[in-house]
Amino acid sequence: MTTVIDGTTGIDKVKDGSIGQADLGPNVAGNGPAFRVTASGGVTLNTTAKVSLTSGVKVFDTASAFTLATSRFQPTVGGYYQINANLTGDGLATSMFLFAKLYVNGTSYVTGVPGVFNTQYWSSSVSALVYLNGSSDYLELWATVVGSTVNTTGVVFDGFLARAA
Repeated sequence: MTTVIDGTTGIDKVKDGSIGQADLGPNVAGNGPAFRVTASGGVTLNTTAKVSLTSGVKVFDTASAFTLATSRFQPTVGGYYQINANLTGDGLATSMFLFAKLYVNGTSYVTGVPGVFNTQYWSSSVSALVYLNGSSDYLELWATVVGSTVNTTGVVFDGFLARAA
């Protein structure tokens, strides 16, 4: 049996749940930042614009790194973050397109693939592994609409530290 930093065994720490970040080793995410923000509707999207989550709800934000007022995720731990977002709504015309997008520091990083489109329902998702430096880097959810203005019926935006820098 291997002895860990404080003299207890790894098995003991697993049993009592006391495994800490130092026990995991370098570059292991462990208890890094994670967030999930939702909005149940009312977000208006047109052309290319940031998705405002100022009236959203933080389901969780383990490191207080997501600011509703700016709709930004800005973690204080540098590393690689798995980020996911989904936009849904009603009444998109068949000639319209909507793409969810992730922006890093105000610049387009990745564009998602449009989902189901018909006159009753639409959705668009985006997912990416993103490096954020833990100090000045920030992430935002944007959308591009080709056609007319649409309103969401739901927004989910979440992410977590996958690997420390």
